[in-house]
Amino acid sequence: GKYELEGRAKTGLEAWLGMQWGVYCLDETGRLTRQLVRTDPFTGTTRWREFRHEFGVPAGCPAQLLRLELASPKQGAAGPADVAIRLKGKLWFDDIRIRIVDGRGGRR
Repeated sequence: GKYELEGRAKTGLEAWLGMQWGVYCLDETGRLTRQLVRTDPFTGTTRWREFRHEFGVPAGCPAQLLRLELASPKQGAAGPADVAIRLKGKLWFDDIRIRIVDGRGGRR
């Protein structure tokens, strides 16, 4: 089905890469098999802002994992990169949710 990851964020973060939310497909053993969606990186200093990203969950993806992670420096990367980096600051999140998007563009 089609889904939407949405929420609000405020940043006060000093970091080269920043942080991002990623949604992953897990197989029957609980291993990550692929990334379904990721947000734009959260970095710098911002006021509250909304984010929204649509994604699909394919057949054969029995479970999904939502996690906050270091933003990947690779465009189109399948998952987070192995990078050593310093982070300093704070991130605030509110109203984070994953909703079903119906075929007419509505949300439930």
